[in-house]
Amino acid sequence: MSLSGEPSHTSFSISEFLRSRARLQQRLDIERVVADISSDLVDATMDTLDAKLLRALKDIGTHAGVDRSYIFRFRENGSIMENTHEWCADGIEAQIDNLQEIPTAVYRWWTEKMRRRETIHLLDVKRDLPREAEKEREVLEAQGIISLLVVTIAKEDELYGFMGFDAVRKAKHWDDTDIRLLEAVSNSIAGAFYSVDSRRALQEAMEQARESDRLKSAFLAMMSHELRTPLHHILGHSGVLRNRNPDPKVRDSAGEIFSSAKHLLDLIDEMLLLSSAEKNALNLKMQLLSLEDVFAYNARVLEELLESSGKDEGVRLHCSLEHAQPEQRFIADRNKINQVLQHLFRNAIAHASEGDITFIVRYQEHGHVEFVVSDTGPGIPPEKQESVFEPFHKGSVQADLKGTPGLGIGLALARRLALLMNGTLTLEPDNRNGATFRLSLPMEKASYSPLATTPSPEYGNIAADARDAVESDDEA
Repeated sequence: MSLSGEPSHTSFSISEFLRSRARLQQRLDIERVVADISSDLVDATMDTLDAKLLRALKDIGTHAGVDRSYIFRFRENGSIMENTHEWCADGIEAQIDNLQEIPTAVYRWWTEKMRRRETIHLLDVKRDLPREAEKEREVLEAQGIISLLVVTIAKEDELYGFMGFDAVRKAKHWDDTDIRLLEAVSNSIAGAFYSVDSRRALQEAMEQARESDRLKSAFLAMMSHELRTPLHHILGHSGVLRNRNPDPKVRDSAGEIFSSAKHLLDLIDEMLLLSSAEKNALNLKMQLLSLEDVFAYNARVLEELLESSGKDEGVRLHCSLEHAQPEQRFIADRNKINQVLQHLFRNAIAHASEGDITFIVRYQEHGHVEFVVSDTGPGIPPEKQESVFEPFHKGSVQADLKGTPGLGIGLALARRLALLMNGTLTLEPDNRNGATFRLSLPMEKASYSPLATTPSPEYGNIAADARDAVESDDEA
């Protein structure tokens, strides 16, 4: 009372002012915590996410004055929920161990709320829960919960789980502004879950791919050994019959057996080599060479491959060496170059039943050498030209090219070998009459030394010698 007898409002106004200022300060503190948490979760990783979430639950719980804060995750397409992270105030019993592998079907009211992305806010658990939430009431009361707030953790169509806050010692009311702030935190957590889950899925996929690749390599190595042994026996015996049996029919049949077995052995070798190339398991073996030697050797290989195909009467060969310096030597992998060219030769011969096959070796400026192999066969449609370099492309391209042998491995392997040598292998994009392949390789010049050069192999069955040399090099 004042001296005049009127009631005094001074003490009431000061108390209200102090309470308002305290509420404002608390709101500012929570806003700062929310901002810090959102910033902290941006760069969360598989290794740091758990610690960041526990820190977030502690910061929110401490500033909001609740007794327990936690995160639940849904598992197995939403059929299971489990408590993954929990913070408890001093003197409050933890519940995380009791809340694992919970079937969502048992708690239908709660689960439907979460699926509809609805916030659950209960000032009094005993009073505010509806009748259909009897199961939920039993669980919450068993934990001594008086009030709680639960917000969903979701991103677009993905529902990850929910974040909850329990009041055990006294009732706790959350106003709309507080709830919106916590929903912002849940959005940040959902973003972190999405990022980490995506990285984990990618890592698992990579591990599965590596394991699959390991198993594939082991399988191919085993099958190579198991298939090579009987094939060599078949080649040996059929070769003897082909060369020594007095009966012409037996010799012809043995020759067909020998050719088929040799073709199968070549396919096995190509598949193994392609597998090694895909894993970057092939190594370059550099040596000195001259363009004259490379050209002469491969021109003879092409000639003999054509003769062995039986097309030599209808197909004309044109081989030329351009702009080469006779005394110049280069450092390169001779066997890899030979192998790429042999694939190109076989491809050209397969497509040219008559007409011309051209082979050119051309020295270009800036230390590049170009190898050109072209034929006047049926050509390759423009829309399918790039797919010829894909493994097992027979169904997409070769179905239009009658009489093409093999599994569509050769050109894919040739391009991979070209890339291994830091070169390129391309198909002329506008060629409508036949096909022209260009192999361009960087070659380092070397000082000329007659003693350091590697002589070309002796000409015998040069195509077979070249193939054997490449196979032995890759096996080594």
